[in-house]
Amino acid sequence: MVHYGDLESGGYYLIRENENGSIELAYIAMVTEKAVLVEYEDSEKTRLWHLKTDTFFEVIEKFSPEAQAAYEKVSSIITPGGAGDDEFDWDEDDDDMDDNDGIWIKKEDEDKADDGLGFPYKN
Repeated sequence: MVHYGDLESGGYYLIRENENGSIELAYIAMVTEKAVLVEYEDSEKTRLWHLKTDTFFEVIEKFSPEAQAAYEKVSSIITPGGAGDDEFDWDEDDDDMDDNDGIWIKKEDEDKADDGLGFPYKN
């Protein structure tokens, strides 16, 4: 068993909280005198406080500085507001979704998009 207090602030870890649990990516956002703030890199970016004395099953891997930099680069590209945003139209007021039956497409690809059956969308 591993204590949350063993994890370093600013580090990314692949962890398993229980023996048969799934692998999770955890970022240690903050460490206080008695607790640790963990950001779980899931679809909702969940933040939970754990006592330093709380335990979990195992640390599978601590990211090296190179792996951490690579992950941060990849996650910024695929996240709204990230580095790759100039390629996509993230405007929530955009009505492209309504015009294409709920399918988001890049502006420059609209003329190439089809409905999956080979019929092009008409705007």
